[in-house]
Amino acid sequence: MAIDFTDEHNRFADLERASQRDALTGLLNRRGLRASFSKLTAAEGYSVLAVDLDGFKQINDSHGHAAGDEVLLETARRLLSCVREADLVCRTGGDKFVLVIAGTEWAGKAVADRVVATMRAPVVLDQGCVEVRASAGGCGAA
Repeated sequence: MAIDFTDEHNRFADLERASQRDALTGLLNRRGLRASFSKLTAAEGYSVLAVDLDGFKQINDSHGHAAGDEVLLETARRLLSCVREADLVCRTGGDKFVLVIAGTEWAGKAVADRVVATMRAPVVLDQGCVEVRASAGGCGAA
């Protein structure tokens, strides 16, 4: 009788994928970013953007952590709407995100501008709207 390791292999693969994702947003986490980043080819070029939410602590303090979680989820959706499928979006912790944009430095600049503009819209929460802004900056690499 042959042993079938397919189920165990699939469970391991599921655990590996889960270990590379942020539990709240589903975005890549630091580990997932590291694994995905190592697969990028320098020949394509890329830009790395750091995105930080301005005023996030005040939202948590005045509206509670559940509201903060809603803001983080909406931020994840907005960031994903600013990039292409080949780009990487990662939540590194708290209100900090990293985006890796494939292509030229100009592509990274365009995404940074879109991120800042997209985050200007108020975030609608159960208890009303909140204003949150994003700061985005980064560098290009060959």
